[in-house]
Amino acid sequence: MASSLEMWSFELMVLLSGLLPNPKLETSVLSIWLVFIFEILNTSAAVWMIPFGLSGAGRLVFLMNSIHSSCSLPNLLLENFPLLYQLFHGSCSIRVSNELGAGRPWTARLAVRVVVVIAIIEGILIGTLMILIRNIWGYAYSNEVEVVKYVATMFPILAASNFLDGIQCVLSGAARGCGWQKIGAFVNLGSYYLVGVPSAIVLAFVLDIGGKGLWLGIICALIVQVCSLMIITIRTDWEQEAKKATDRVYNSITTESL
Repeated sequence: MASSLEMWSFELMVLLSGLLPNPKLETSVLSIWLVFIFEILNTSAAVWMIPFGLSGAGRLVFLMNSIHSSCSLPNLLLENFPLLYQLFHGSCSIRVSNELGAGRPWTARLAVRVVVVIAIIEGILIGTLMILIRNIWGYAYSNEVEVVKYVATMFPILAASNFLDGIQCVLSGAARGCGWQKIGAFVNLGSYYLVGVPSAIVLAFVLDIGGKGLWLGIICALIVQVCSLMIITIRTDWEQEAKKATDRVYNSITTESL
């Protein structure tokens, strides 16, 4: 549910872009970025759903195989950046849950910190790359100069959202590893639909910022989401969560033995 709430908000931005003064241009540019993130407008979406349901290690193997099978740089980037986000999410979730179940709270907390640092480094590197290629990336999808120029102006904003999205993937994975799926769903619901979507509508239609305003609304949602999950993670009593996890394991074993 938490993942669906997030993905639906991104799709909603593309639908809202159709109400802007230049809907063809706005929808084209935002669709490019939506494909870049989720692959839902691309035929490879079905392929992406396979590693989405696998563990972090499985996603890594699929990622390496995809690198060898990709026929072009745009396809390579499209197929593998979404997997990278899910790798962060899945690996953090699995490691945290395993360590808590084994009664090692300090190792679980260390795992979260390490993956957060990795996500920050990844966000900086990918963001820098996006800014460097912003003037040529649009040609991978369109030969229209207007679209290419608009993509170039949007990419710094998209680089910022990419950076925040990587961090929230890690923190969401930590929350899921602790068994807080409901908390993650409520955080996403509040971030995207109480903050993000209303902010996007105000920025795009009231302040006339256009497509940039729509994505600035998403950034507002990501900021709230990251801050909320960060506060939850910092205030987590890892010893208590480890005790809860070991109790659940013990109760499960006891139930099965009966």
